[in-house]
Amino acid sequence: MSSTNTPRRGWFKSSFSASSNNCVEVAFDGNMVLVRDDKYDGPADLQPTIAVPTPAWTTFLELTLGSEIQGDSLAVPSISMDSHGAVVRDAVGTTLKFTPAEWTAFIAGVRAGEFTPASV
Repeated sequence: MSSTNTPRRGWFKSSFSASSNNCVEVAFDGNMVLVRDDKYDGPADLQPTIAVPTPAWTTFLELTLGSEIQGDSLAVPSISMDSHGAVVRDAVGTTLKFTPAEWTAFIAGVRAGEFTPASV
């Protein structure tokens, strides 16, 4: 994984999902990295969002790439895969579901270093 070393502002998605409106979105917010699904169409204040402490974000990214690292910390969301795509779940039960195409685009962005904050 390489880092772009350019801090991103606001919500963004992988450049590999540029032609899609259904994406994994990420925002760097101080000492947290936020993840959400842009398919959500309900009230903005109720949108499910997973917050990962910045120090745990690298472990989460390694998990997305299929690393053998286990998300044994409450800070690192679990990731499960099936024929319907990826399910990301945090310790309090917030669940985000992504299609195979959405997850593939996110992983491509992870490999390209698009989701590595400058502070990690």
